[in-house]
Formats: sequence, structure tokens, C-alpha cells
Amino acid sequence: MSRATISIPNRWDQGAFQLKEFVEQYAKRHGVQFEVVLSPQLDANRMYLTDDTLTALERQVCENAISAVSDYLNHVDTGIWRARHKLTEEHARQLKEISDLIDGELPPNI
Repeated sequence: MSRATISIPNRWDQGAFQLKEFVEQYAKRHGVQFEVVLSPQLDANRMYLTDDTLTALERQVCENAISAVSDYLNHVDTGIWRARHKLTEEHARQLKEISDLIDGELPPNI
């Protein structure tokens, strides 16, 4: 299995498992799977992908998840557990919207 090593700020250490689970679940919703390994902070304000054995698609999905949660926590900062829940809901809503749009655009005989 592919692996992504992600550096998280020390201030988010208590929610490390939530961050790991968010990234892994985000990936699964995009049809890819990889293990997340957390490492100590490189930056006090952001999460970073520091090392990986990911494919290009897996890396893009991973970076999108990292960016979403890092930005959310830095700008909304409702706590890691609440952030995970809110972002997961929003992501599921967006994927459903895309799916509905695609389903609505396809001709009925396909």
C-alpha cells in the first residue's frame, strides 16, 4: 500500500488521529487508498506532505485533503474534531452535486 508522511503543527497534536483519519477517508471517497503517517511539525501553521510513495493521482488527492483541513483549521478553527465533521459533510455534498450533474447530463440511452 502507498504511504504519505504528513507533517502537522505541534498545536494540532492532540487531534492527530482525526487528521490522519480525515485524509485517509477523503482518499477513499476519491477511489484511492493509502496509509497516512504523521510526523512532527515543519511549520507551526500548516500541514505538509513531506514524503510519499504515492501515485500522481494519490498525491493530488492527498494534497487536496491536506490543504482543505489545514486551511479550515487556520481560518475557521472550530477544533479538529468539528473541522473533520464539517469538511467531511461538505466534501460529500460536493461529490453528490457533481454526480447529480453528470447523471443529469448523460443521455437516457447510455
